[in-house]
Amino acid sequence: CVAVFGGIGIAYYINKSRRSPRVAEKVESEIRGVKWKSEKEENLLELHVQQAVYYQQFGEHVEAAKSFLMAAKEAQGQGDDEEYLDYLSLALQEFEDAGKYEEAFHILTSLPSGPIGSPENIEHQVQLAQMLIRMNDDRALDQLATIEELISKYPGSENLQATVHTFRGTFYTNRDDVSNAEKSFRAAITLDLAEHESEGYSELSPDALGSFIELQKLYISHKRPKDAQKIAEEVTKRTSGKYEDFSYYSHLLELANIFIEYDYTTLAENTWDSILSMYETAYKTIAEKEREDRSPSECSVFGMVTKALNEKEMMKFNLLKTGRYNDVTRDLDVDPFEHRVSSKFFDTTSFNIIVTPSPDTGLPCVQFIMELNVRNREMMKQLKVMGFRFRVDYKGDTILQRKYLYHSEDQLVVLLSDPIEKVNAGHHLLVIEVFLGDEQRYYHFQAFNIPTTVNPSETLGE
Repeated sequence: CVAVFGGIGIAYYINKSRRSPRVAEKVESEIRGVKWKSEKEENLLELHVQQAVYYQQFGEHVEAAKSFLMAAKEAQGQGDDEEYLDYLSLALQEFEDAGKYEEAFHILTSLPSGPIGSPENIEHQVQLAQMLIRMNDDRALDQLATIEELISKYPGSENLQATVHTFRGTFYTNRDDVSNAEKSFRAAITLDLAEHESEGYSELSPDALGSFIELQKLYISHKRPKDAQKIAEEVTKRTSGKYEDFSYYSHLLELANIFIEYDYTTLAENTWDSILSMYETAYKTIAEKEREDRSPSECSVFGMVTKALNEKEMMKFNLLKTGRYNDVTRDLDVDPFEHRVSSKFFDTTSFNIIVTPSPDTGLPCVQFIMELNVRNREMMKQLKVMGFRFRVDYKGDTILQRKYLYHSEDQLVVLLSDPIEKVNAGHHLLVIEVFLGDEQRYYHFQAFNIPTTVNPSETLGE
């Protein structure tokens, strides 16, 4: 029996892919520990779903995918085509989350793609192209050409041409073909800007900003930060940069992360400061409000500023290696909502606590779990990242720590703490200490506020 606490767990696992209401209810009931009442008691399909959900809780996405595949096979045997496709989709998502793109691609090719030229069909073709690019597969270019042919024959999908150019640029970037990558990203930007001007928009769309950020990343990764800054000037000229221009400031957050990834720390700090100069005054006012009293735009501002402050302080800590990382404490005191952070090596994708039986006593205990997406595996190899220490701090003291080896093929890093009898309410700091080949250390910090004490022995006893 495994329990998941907090809003992250259930929302994350229920909403992560498309499925029928019936399948969603079945998966949710397993996460919550509620027995699903199937027509056939203890049938194999139910068992496979239980196994998949169990593996999900521990971040074992490959095993979860295998169990969902078994559930799909069982549903197919029972003649339930809807559940069969739903469980295939769940398996695909688990493989994708684990960075196992070949396995995900294999499932994707078996899913229905709709009539040729239909929106469903073109979306399916785009998903295939995206997966091939992640696999760094030569077939990606032919797949993109197929999409372009569909766009030319079937009206209503012309807006996807910019996406095709961006995907092609990403493919060439992965092959270190700077010239063709640059041409492709520029082609995407040209189309995005044409739409921007024809519609008379005052702010650039997320799609247009996405094309710009890919070109900036290309330049930064090839030691051309000045060219990336020139792109930033292009962006500034074409968007309002006003308080309501949230897409632009989200774009700056990602740009700062790319600068950090390639050690352009001054440029990263300047980029964060651009966000703070716009929003920090409003942020102080918003912080005084209860979360339920904040408007959606105020929540966006609070999230951006908190993320910028945290990541800026994390950079300073890694540069100076002095003091303690305490800036997030102030933010969590006024806002228990969790803000996932990014650093040189990682993006936090999820974190939670789970209740499981102790391997020693069999009594229920608590474990922290954290999942990190690796931003740049090639960089991890170059810097000879060997492993990590996963640490949980509470009120300035380390209460748990565990070491992990790093495998260079891992796209997703899943860290699980040792078990502990109970977890107190309050601010916890999840610390990932990265061990580099030259005996240096790098730190990734994730704030985690637990609203109430979790003591499963007492709870179960009641």
